Amino acid sequence: MVSAAPIAPPTVLARELRGTLPCARCRYDLKGLSVRSVCPECGTPVRGTILAMVDPHASELQPIFRPRMTATGLVFWSFGALGAVLLIWLQRIQEFVPSFTVSAQWSTSWIVWLVAISGFGSLVLINPHRAIPWRIRAFAALGCAAYVPMAWLVWWVQTHIDPFFPHPYADTPPQLLQRAVMRIGIGACVIVAAISLRPAARLLVARSLVMRTGRVDRQTLLTLATTLAMAMLGDVLHVAQSLVPGLPTELCRSAGVAIVAVGSLLFTIGLVGVCVDCVRLRYAILTPPLSMNDLLGEGVGLSASATSAEIPGARAAR
Repeated sequence: MVSAAPIAPPTVLARELRGTLPCARCRYDLKGLSVRSVCPECGTPVRGTILAMVDPHASELQPIFRPRMTATGLVFWSFGALGAVLLIWLQRIQEFVPSFTVSAQWSTSWIVWLVAISGFGSLVLINPHRAIPWRIRAFAALGCAAYVPMAWLVWWVQTHIDPFFPHPYADTPPQLLQRAVMRIGIGACVIVAAISLRPAARLLVARSLVMRTGRVDRQTLLTLATTLAMAMLGDVLHVAQSLVPGLPTELCRSAGVAIVAVGSLLFTIGLVGVCVDCVRLRYAILTPPLSMNDLLGEGVGLSASATSAEIPGARAAR
C-alpha cells in the first residue's frame, strides 16, 4: 500500500481578508479574518459570504469618472419622473373626486420642475466612463435632448389648457383635440428618451451583481415605452372622434379615457420599478463589486499548480 503524499499547507485559502466584506447574514465586517473561519457574530462561514458577495467580473468594469454625481443623477432622473407622474395622478383624482382638492398652481409648478429635474439627472448617462461607445453616447444625448420639447409641452398643457379646463376627461372640453395632440407629443418624447437612454442605462446595470445574475428585470425601459404607447392610443381615439365624422363620440371618448387610464397606471408601476433599480444601481456605483483581488490582495488566485497543493484530496485524485 502506497501512502499518499503529504499535503502542503493551505497558504492561499487561509489568507486574511484585506478588504471590507460585510457578512452575508448579519453584515458584520469580516476584514482581517481567515477565509476558512466563520463570522464571530452569527457563525456564517466566511467562504459562504465570499460566494455570495464576490463578483467574478468586477475587475472588468470600467471606473466611473464621478461616482457620486452619477449615482445622484440616476436618482434625480428616476424619482423626478415618478414625482411628476404622481402629481398628475393627483390632478386626475381631483377631476373625478370633487371633494379631493389640490392647489392647481402648486401642482403645475412642481410638475414642470420635476420633469426638468428628471431631464437634468439623465445627463449622467451620456458618458459615465471612458468605455462607453460613441453610438451609445449619441443615443443618450438624443434621449436627454428629448426632455426639452417634453418639458415645454408639459408646461403648455399645465399652464394654458388645464387651468381653464380642469376636467379634460370628465367634461370633454372643446380643447380636448389640442390637449390630446400635445399629450401624444409628450408621449412620443418620453418614448424617445426611454429607448435612447436604455443602452447607456444597461451598461450601468452591468455593474450590479444582483442585476447581472438575472434577479432584476433588465427590460424596464422598454416596458415603459410599451405602456406609454398604449396610453397614447387613448389620445389617438380622442383625436379621431374630433376629426373623423361618423364615429360614435361617446363610445370613443369613454374608450379613450379607459385606455389612457390603464396605460398610465401601468406606466406608473413601471416607473416605480425604474426607481427601485436606480436605488440599487446607486449602491452598486458607490460601492463597486468585490473581486478576489480586492479581498485577498493583488495576484491572488488558484493556479493549476496551486490547486493540487491547497485543496485536500486533489493530489490523491490525480
